[in-house]
Amino acid sequence: MTESLLLRLTECDSLQEIRVISLRNQQLTGCLKTLAKCENLTIAYLQGNFIQEKDLMHLQSFSNLKKIDLSDNSITSLPPAKVFTGLSQLKFLYLHNNNISNWSDLQALVGIP
Repeated sequence: MTESLLLRLTECDSLQEIRVISLRNQQLTGCLKTLAKCENLTIAYLQGNFIQEKDLMHLQSFSNLKKIDLSDNSITSLPPAKVFTGLSQLKFLYLHNNNISNWSDLQALVGIP
């Protein structure tokens, strides 16, 4: 996903204008790197894509994010807890229908303030 594609999809003039994004079922991988540039993003609907653990490393840049839906992706494990410490505003995190099979993988979520 490129910045120009993101701007076309949202009909915004700059990435700073994007506050809510819906990219459901778009077969996306690696989109979190570009979305991290949307400084004012508060809600992201990203279910039904191919997001994986390596993509989640970019979550640490989402300081204003309040809700993110990552259900129905290809997530098998979560990144370290330090990735989640920057999500100070996060209230809702949806991870259902992924392939997280170990309870210990969820320990990373203790990093969410």
